Amino acid sequence: MQQQDAPDATHSKPCRTRTGPSLKSTQGCTTPHCPDDEEHTAVSQDALDIAFAVMRGYDLEGEDAVHAIRFYRSALHGFVAQEASGAFGMPESIEQSFALMIRALDVALVAWKRLP
Repeated sequence: MQQQDAPDATHSKPCRTRTGPSLKSTQGCTTPHCPDDEEHTAVSQDALDIAFAVMRGYDLEGEDAVHAIRFYRSALHGFVAQEASGAFGMPESIEQSFALMIRALDVALVAWKRLP
């Protein structure tokens, strides 16, 4: 098994960091969608604002909202990535699986504050 090359040092810095519920630029960004891309930054901020508004609907704010946003984004991204790669080869309905996942996410977010 060969070891993969380490990422180039110019790509080791994150393109943006989160401070509160907003995005701010990081100096020296060389990755795609840098903060100096005003359109991308505005769209990203809009998406983040929507995500926090959704979490407020579940009475989640602050740190709880950040963790919950990461939770649902990971579930959605994972499902979409799996579907796009053709990983769902079983005959059961992908649409039904997605609907069940959305229902399960809702149940989890409703119960979020009761989690240990």
